[in-house]
Amino acid sequence: MKREVLEFHTACAPLLEPVERLARMRVGFVDETIAQYLNDVQDHLLKVVSDVHRFREILSNAMELHLSSTSARLNQTLSQLTVIASLFLPLTFLSGFFGMNFGWLVDHIGSFWTFATAVFVMAITVLIQLIIFRRRGLLG
Repeated sequence: MKREVLEFHTACAPLLEPVERLARMRVGFVDETIAQYLNDVQDHLLKVVSDVHRFREILSNAMELHLSSTSARLNQTLSQLTVIASLFLPLTFLSGFFGMNFGWLVDHIGSFWTFATAVFVMAITVLIQLIIFRRRGLLG
């Protein structure tokens, strides 16, 4: 639509000056009745050009509104992805640390209670993060 309005403007705007010159009888061979007719044509042409300018402004505002709404949705999506990534960061660190195959770690991390403690620490970490995110308004 914006392109069509622009094409219409490029077709109408250049006609303003020649029609005005003819309507004011600045060019020879223009009869009085034709000059009156051209005066009406000039008035209509001025209205059309002003309407085209108004339509261009309305279309620009609609495009800005669309881009603004798209940007708001993108910001909301990125916020949700940031929360998810933040939740998995300490889990990844802890599981990566305890998943290393160093001799000392393998010898000392072998019981069920050590595993349960690690899972409990991971769960508490996620719970604390969820509480902080909810207080800051990042969740829902």
